[in-house]
Amino acid sequence: MNRLRVLLHDVEPALAELLDEWLAELGTEPLRSCSSVPDGRCHLVITAVHYPRQTDALALRQLAAAHVAPVLVLSPTFFAAIECHGPVAEALGVAGVLPQPVGREALQAAVRRLLKLPAVAVGDPS
Repeated sequence: MNRLRVLLHDVEPALAELLDEWLAELGTEPLRSCSSVPDGRCHLVITAVHYPRQTDALALRQLAAAHVAPVLVLSPTFFAAIECHGPVAEALGVAGVLPQPVGREALQAAVRRLLKLPAVAVGDPS
């Protein structure tokens, strides 16, 4: 069975290692590059952006188009109260935004939603 592939784009190595673990718990395949994949397709792109309001939203849209996948942006400048799939994500032209540092539960919930994975039952350790 082919696992859903998640590209970690411009993510610092220490964070990428942590995301590898959390994404693997969901049954996805975390990648640093889609070039090694036969069809070159990723199902989700996670990128870290230090100053998203200064980043050209067009560049983020192009990232999504290049991979034909939704983009989830992590940034230390997002407040914890910002809705992942709300107006900030819309303004940036991405599928979701999360503050950095990001917690395991928040990251996994966003990935589940974007990849349309089943929700976790209450009390399930994953």
